[in-house]
Amino acid sequence: MAPEIVAKHANPDIKTDRFSLAVVLFLLWTNNHPLEGKKGCPVCMDAEHERRIYGTNPVFIFDPDDSSNHPVQGIHKGAITRWPFLPEYLRQEFIRAFSKEVLSDPSKRIIEQEWLRLFIRMKGEIYKCPCGEVYFADPVVPNQYPACRKTQFFPVLYKNIPLQPAGPPADETLPLSY
Repeated sequence: MAPEIVAKHANPDIKTDRFSLAVVLFLLWTNNHPLEGKKGCPVCMDAEHERRIYGTNPVFIFDPDDSSNHPVQGIHKGAITRWPFLPEYLRQEFIRAFSKEVLSDPSKRIIEQEWLRLFIRMKGEIYKCPCGEVYFADPVVPNQYPACRKTQFFPVLYKNIPLQPAGPPADETLPLSY
């Protein structure tokens, strides 16, 4: 439920639905609610505490400027474990979606088409490592396969002619298999 509904400042509409969509997407990728971090772990959760966490003072668990609600080790395992493996542009979009600016101004919420573009891009960046693990490869900055820690690179093609990619020598890299 959008903060403005929890705070009883608005009724459901397309803007509150966009917040709910961002929450559901975050839950799918991290198995954690984006506003349930340290502040969501009181000894006793009462209605006033819920109103603060979800309505009047929401703080994203990965807010780069406010660590007051970061995930707690042992409690928010999904978020802590999965967040680093999301592509940087998806993490940045979640940071924007749950920023204090967007949480307080529903007109700035991310629209459905923007999320769709991100996931279409992500689909093109899913790769299977030679070690068997599947992960998101970065087409611009070579990154390591999460399981075997070998550096990957995207082969550069110019008119179907492979060019040597920039980066470490070929013997230290593994080509991606399609």
